[in-house]
Amino acid sequence: MRYNLREILIPPYDLPHFGVMKNVFDQEEIDRILFYEKILNFEKAQTIGEQQGEKLEEDDRYRICDIASMMIDQNTQWLWDKIGHISAKANYDLFLYDINAIEDLNYLIYHGTENGKYISHRDVLMHGYRRYDRKISGIMMLSDPSEYKGGELLIDTHATDSKEKWRKVELEKGDVVFFDSGFTHCVEPVTEGKRQVIVFWLYGKNKL
Repeated sequence: MRYNLREILIPPYDLPHFGVMKNVFDQEEIDRILFYEKILNFEKAQTIGEQQGEKLEEDDRYRICDIASMMIDQNTQWLWDKIGHISAKANYDLFLYDINAIEDLNYLIYHGTENGKYISHRDVLMHGYRRYDRKISGIMMLSDPSEYKGGELLIDTHATDSKEKWRKVELEKGDVVFFDSGFTHCVEPVTEGKRQVIVFWLYGKNKL
């Protein structure tokens, strides 16, 4: 029997490009990750503002949180391995993108005392061209919803003009959400407590 592969394979544009994996990390694994918070070098997160002449200015008005990079080493190898595994599954089930690499894992802390937030943005380069860019964004929740107030993750999965129509993503501790890096999204201000997440991006080659 001969099969028409074009009929069997689902083309990428018919896939949802969004999905949540529930309970990916258990409490023991979460505790291992939270321990890194004591030894990582956190800085105030910034975004790259508009280009002024030839200089790109950093802007901290739009993103209020602490950030630290989690490089791969003997202590984090297990975490990288697991994220690589679930990312491959998410790509196969939801995207079917040509992925080449994972960017450094970033540990983010949004403090209620600072009204931590990240206004509407996309994770891709909006102007110019680069050979490789972010294709899939991933966010892993480290905090229990009872540990903070506010901090809602909103994602525009259907290119709507109204923010009220964006998808509100409710994550439990240990959940991971994947979405197209071109989707506009935001983190609403955290008003109480502390919201901790790991964020990462899957890279792929851009077409000319």
